[in-house]
Amino acid sequence: MSTLFENTTPAEALEQAFPFPELETWKTAAENALKGAEFERTLYAKSAEGLTYKGLYTTRPRHDMSLQTRPNWQMCQFYRDPDSQRAIQEIAHDQHHGLEAAELDGRICSPATLIENLKQSQIQIPLYLRTHQLDDAFLQEKLPIQGIFLDPIGHWLDGYTETPTAAYRSLHKLFKRQQQCETPLRYVLQISSLPYAEAGANAVQELSYILGTCVEVFQKLLDKGLSCEEVLAVTRIKTSVGTQFFMDLAKIRALRFLLHRLARVYECEVQPMTLHATTLKRTLSRYDIHNNYLRQTLGAAAAVLGGVDGLCTGAFNEINGVPDRYARRMARNIQLVLKHEAYFAPLLDPAKGSFFLENLTHELAEAAWKHFQNIEKCGGVEMQLRSGRLQQEVAEVAALRQRQAETRKAVIVGTNLYANAQEQAHNTHILPSPPMPDYHVDTQIEELKAIRPAEAFETLRENPAWKNHFFTLLRYGSAAAARPRAEFMDGIFASIGVIPEHSPVLESEDDLVDYIVKKVRATAAAEPEKTHEMVLCSSDAHYAELLPDVLERLKKAPFNLRFILAGKPGEAKAAYQKAGLYTAFYRGCNVLKGLESLLKPVKR
Repeated sequence: MSTLFENTTPAEALEQAFPFPELETWKTAAENALKGAEFERTLYAKSAEGLTYKGLYTTRPRHDMSLQTRPNWQMCQFYRDPDSQRAIQEIAHDQHHGLEAAELDGRICSPATLIENLKQSQIQIPLYLRTHQLDDAFLQEKLPIQGIFLDPIGHWLDGYTETPTAAYRSLHKLFKRQQQCETPLRYVLQISSLPYAEAGANAVQELSYILGTCVEVFQKLLDKGLSCEEVLAVTRIKTSVGTQFFMDLAKIRALRFLLHRLARVYECEVQPMTLHATTLKRTLSRYDIHNNYLRQTLGAAAAVLGGVDGLCTGAFNEINGVPDRYARRMARNIQLVLKHEAYFAPLLDPAKGSFFLENLTHELAEAAWKHFQNIEKCGGVEMQLRSGRLQQEVAEVAALRQRQAETRKAVIVGTNLYANAQEQAHNTHILPSPPMPDYHVDTQIEELKAIRPAEAFETLRENPAWKNHFFTLLRYGSAAAARPRAEFMDGIFASIGVIPEHSPVLESEDDLVDYIVKKVRATAAAEPEKTHEMVLCSSDAHYAELLPDVLERLKKAPFNLRFILAGKPGEAKAAYQKAGLYTAFYRGCNVLKGLESLLKPVKR
């Protein structure tokens, strides 16, 4: 029996049966399917880093950036509790419930009290201490501390030291002790991009700041006579992961490649630095708070698939205070499921082979290396911080993130979109705790302020002044014409906890005016101080035929009455405003600023 393709190899036969399409062929087919929509605007997307997500990738980068050499990761949790005794007791408890390592913030505790509590602890898992002041008592062999994280630039950024100088002295002292100790510490130095990430920095900035900080800190230690190998061996690099799954995954892969490249600059062929990731607080919300599980799961999955050596997943309610055992357990469960049920632990760089992720990793690494070189040309990270240029650079990206949240281009489920108007802010599973002590000192540099885009909506929602407003959606013309925009406005007002009243479908201008007058008169006598927000919901054609007349007829009504348009007014905006329209809500508008404007008093 003859074959389908005679005198051909199996590979040739497969290519003949399924020819590989050229890029232009795909682009032509895509343009036909889009039916006139702009090709690049529809199938390409810009990231906060300025990189472009393309609709199709047909080649992989020339350089292999897959450098992960071992699978699995250490499951860690961060304990930031001013009550050091309680924190240590909770670590001792959690070590029997899935925890593999713990990191304790010793900067907010009394060193003497912390040491006394550690002496009496039953901690058997690796315990890492973050501190900005090195007490000799921390180095006692009988303490369960297996790593001390000194972070000269990080402590300075966080406001715990006036300058990085003291931390450099402590670092050198700790390295000298390492050389004399029978059981040296696993970690001595930490370089973290978390302060920048929480302040809004993008992935390119994070990576370049890590590289710049590495150069400054390593050089200080090498000038003291230490070798590159012994410095790198006890260094942990800490970065962030959030809800940008593919970008975060590529960031981890790019970071490992860049650190190898940096190690070669120091003539160190092996890069033994550990990569650690932490989920961001910046992406969390206080409403529909259990969505935080999904946000942290996205970040955790990206970190693990990207190839981290260690991972901290924060509690879903950590923005409210010190999480209790339930909240911490739920955070650990994210990693436990990834490790033992999704079987991520044995995977070694699963992103390798994906043209999209390999190209994204390559572009990200190239952009970060270029930015890092620019930082070095301008004097380095410390000088950039002192001049305020670095803070300004991060602030620009932070403003973009905030603007995207306000316009709902960046969706925060349960907060700026798909909010539950009846929900109250969630504040359970929090341990009672004294106020966080303020150890901050004058650093003589501009502060890097942490942001949380959801916070602006949360603050607005909790404003008690909304009780002085009545919201009515005026459905006009037909149910079909009014429904889409009425549902849109329901979603807008749900983000401030308001459920507006819907009018019946009004079919004429007189019906509309009569309904408004009767509605307002029914409540104005009892509560004259309240403002009536009347939202017109219909089609653009109906707006054009009735809006100016209706607004003119009610312009001098003796009520606190304001008119809002559901939809984009377009070229008619000036005419509508002149007739008495207050504002409009539409797709792409600044929802937050529009809602804030409703709190202003009515002009009579």
